[in-house]
Amino acid sequence: MNAYRLHAETEPNLGPVAQLNRILPWIIGLAVLGLVLARYLPQIHKNESMRRQLQQKTDEVQRLEAEVNRLRAENFALARDPRTIERTAREQLSFARPDERVVTFQDQPVNGGVTPGPAGASGRDPGRRVPSGPPTPAPVTRRGAN
Repeated sequence: MNAYRLHAETEPNLGPVAQLNRILPWIIGLAVLGLVLARYLPQIHKNESMRRQLQQKTDEVQRLEAEVNRLRAENFALARDPRTIERTAREQLSFARPDERVVTFQDQPVNGGVTPGPAGASGRDPGRRVPSGPPTPAPVTRRGAN
């Protein structure tokens, strides 16, 4: 222990200059780190933004490719499958065979679900609720059937 005390007594006391010499490398290191962060932080944010955009575009491309595949299959079926052509003509154009009758339904006007007019005029109670929901389709009747 005497050797340690002897060595400590021979060290010159430099005061605040010695303390500054010990912390100066840390201060310089933190300053350099701050400058590097200040220089590259905007680039990092831009990179993250571009990655998000890339992911969105990739998702959109996948969605559009699936739609293209669906449309190609539909186009192929419409060009070659007579049952698909008939079904599409019946659904979209209301076509029917010569021995069939097409029945179409129109939506009723929406007025809160309450029948209009006074109680005596239409024979209905004005507070009576009208059933809501889509109309039920009637079956297609065929002429010439038994």
